[in-house]
Amino acid sequence: MSNNTTEYLSKLVERINGLKNPTNSEQLIVRYYEKENLTKEEKSLLDKLVRAEKKAEQYHKAKADVAKALNAEKEKERKAVTQRKIIVGGALMAGATKGDNIRYYQEVMRKMLADGLIGERDKSKFEEVLKSLPTPTRPIEGQQQVKRAY
Repeated sequence: MSNNTTEYLSKLVERINGLKNPTNSEQLIVRYYEKENLTKEEKSLLDKLVRAEKKAEQYHKAKADVAKALNAEKEKERKAVTQRKIIVGGALMAGATKGDNIRYYQEVMRKMLADGLIGERDKSKFEEVLKSLPTPTRPIEGQQQVKRAY
């Protein structure tokens, strides 16, 4: 066995010895590692077991790398969705607080609340936002303002 393989085997046996329930293959690796004089067949089997362990580690590392990449992609998409929500919410707030169509945007927000488009968790905050909006002074475009007769 090469020096790298011997070093790897030593660390592998140390790791296996720390396991509560090592597999039969892992137990065999430890047994052959601790045995003084291995036969040719035992050396061959130990070599195969070590190669299999290395392949298993490579597989698990690759699997973890894929999971990490998928999680990063999900996180990227989640951030993009959040950014879109912030942009739309900011535009809606701007429309409801300034400009000529304040009443229209505030009505849209009230309709969103009435139609159940605001989640239960966010309802109270959304209602607070509605209460904090400035009172519109102009009617919705296309509607005539009601004249009061005093």
